[in-house]
Amino acid sequence: TVHQINNGLGRYTAGSLVIVLAVSIRMGAALVLAFGTRHDLAHWITLYTAANAFGAALVFAIFRPRVRLRFDRRLMMARFKDSFLFALSFFAFVAQAEIDKVVMLSCASQRAAGIYAISARIIDFTAVPVRTFYVLYVRKIIREGRPRRILARTLTVEAGIALVTTAAFLGLVAVLTLQPHLLGRNVEAAFALFGTMIAVPAFKSLTEFHAELFFVYEEMTVRAVLAVSSVLLRATSLAILVTWIGDVDLLGPWL
Repeated sequence: TVHQINNGLGRYTAGSLVIVLAVSIRMGAALVLAFGTRHDLAHWITLYTAANAFGAALVFAIFRPRVRLRFDRRLMMARFKDSFLFALSFFAFVAQAEIDKVVMLSCASQRAAGIYAISARIIDFTAVPVRTFYVLYVRKIIREGRPRRILARTLTVEAGIALVTTAAFLGLVAVLTLQPHLLGRNVEAAFALFGTMIAVPAFKSLTEFHAELFFVYEEMTVRAVLAVSSVLLRATSLAILVTWIGDVDLLGPWL
């Protein structure tokens, strides 16, 4: 929430630092687990919970806007529908990866779930260079008065997003081909699937980009329906594929 508010106010540096700080704190918890004396799940749950609580408190204390909150009942009720639909679609997009992991863990082996989770994280990593651009482009459209006849420009932007994310993914695959151990043995175990997922980063990035476009043109109902439908369709199809195919090494082309 603090990240979104800062971006909405045009404070992009603060918005970026919110993400960096939160991720850094969680990474610190992971390092404590890796180099500590305990490596069990219960200890990791404790560390992860503590890191998130500390990160949330620190981010709120440092980066929350210094303004007095004012509650206008009429204004809140007028914006309630859009706010609810935005929150629903946001949580649906965030939940996609987590639901996938639960499905994989329920329908496949722990090894398959781990390989799938690693592949998903690598794909997310390749989308990082373009995510900041979404906010800037959306702000540009708002300042222009939300014009409708910008199809050619939007198609050019979409092509650029697809090109950048695909190039980043292919670059990472090339590096891992030369240095398989660069990101550790766990990533090396999932490397065999990467070659069959070339189109996935671009598709995922374009899905996120269109979600932002729905937001800027105030199509919140469409955004929420598509987000929830995507989660249900993805979880159902993944469960069917895993049950049908079984072998994680054969799942790559289907994922």
